[in-house]
Amino acid sequence: MMSAATLAVLLLAVNVWTRLSYRRMAPRLVPGIQAMRKLAGQAITYRPRGPGESLPADAAPRFDAAQRELTAAGLTVLGDLMEIGPEGDAGISRWFSDASWTICGWFGVVRNKPVMILFSEAEGDTFFLTGRGATSTTTAQPPTNHRQFLAWDVGLPETVARHQAQIAQTRLAAIVQPATLDGATALVSRLRDSTARWRQAQPYHELLERDVRAIVGNKWKYLGPTLVRLLGALAALVVSIGVVPGAAQQSALTDAERGGLLVANTALRHPSLGFVVPLPGSRFAPDTGMQNAVREMLGERQDLFAWSFHVPTDSFFSISVIVYKGFDGTKAGFRRFFTEIMPSGRAEDEPVYRDSIYWEAQRREYRLFSQDTRGVTTNERCIPSPPSRRPGVIVCALLVGGDPNQIQIVRDGLRFITAP
Repeated sequence: MMSAATLAVLLLAVNVWTRLSYRRMAPRLVPGIQAMRKLAGQAITYRPRGPGESLPADAAPRFDAAQRELTAAGLTVLGDLMEIGPEGDAGISRWFSDASWTICGWFGVVRNKPVMILFSEAEGDTFFLTGRGATSTTTAQPPTNHRQFLAWDVGLPETVARHQAQIAQTRLAAIVQPATLDGATALVSRLRDSTARWRQAQPYHELLERDVRAIVGNKWKYLGPTLVRLLGALAALVVSIGVVPGAAQQSALTDAERGGLLVANTALRHPSLGFVVPLPGSRFAPDTGMQNAVREMLGERQDLFAWSFHVPTDSFFSISVIVYKGFDGTKAGFRRFFTEIMPSGRAEDEPVYRDSIYWEAQRREYRLFSQDTRGVTTNERCIPSPPSRRPGVIVCALLVGGDPNQIQIVRDGLRFITAP
């Protein structure tokens, strides 16, 4: 017989293991959540199917079955459209309406699964959505969006009945829509526009937390706070450094230079470029999520590269190192880097913001400090390589979060230690 004390210890161990497992999972979820949040504010367009745009062979039987089901339920098929996503991806959807013209919707095949969505609209930017076979995972929605999601096997008649019941519960009257393809897609566009306006009106950090809560659902306890911190740190970093893709490029970093940053106990060292970045501890490891986001922001420029690091158990202190190759060694060239190549920017929720360039005697550096409404800080310090190095290099240490001691060790310790 297991004692109560033993059981308590085992339960505690399981809880700790669960938390650590989810914590390790959190960084891998960041890119997907970023993509969902970006998509929420982007437009989807529709156009007629072209002559050569036929249904994929594996999807055609599903469309035929949906056609029969729609007709049997007394719904009117309006036609097919090509749905064009923000990235240019296209898919075929079949649109329909009910006899009252207050319900419209589309059928499609998503990831080889049948999906049907029903839409209705009422006064006051109120919308009703019922998904059949569709995922319920989405970003935060305004309270005027009424949504429900059903399994595909529920059937079409029951899906329509539940959609009508959802409208009836609000005691609002659904608006009669034009009985055309344009009328159906216009309703969906109004739904997206209304949702986008609501999202734009929300305070940034409140919306971020709502999005994460909506996406992770009952896993909030284990994943939510970590994801909010990671996403907030990424947002602060991306706003702090913007990159001008069209600016002239003087030199390209070699593959050896891109792979040459070494983690040596309590410091990052780059032997060939000659700089060192002290670390406030020995447990730092590559922060893949942050690193990928920063490198994506740098685009295809060959004269810029970045590495990011964090302590895996500390999700709210991130160090990114950015290097630029092609500095001409002059004061004008140093200033030009921060105006034409990697200008900084101030976010709307950053009441505290200051940056300065120093080029006097032995002090040659750029410093940035910002603090958002939650108290999260961003610190950046950039220094030029010694005059003897050709081509010259500018290296920046960018820190999101951290306590004053951690910040001082990294920011103030950044230095060049070797000449070519």
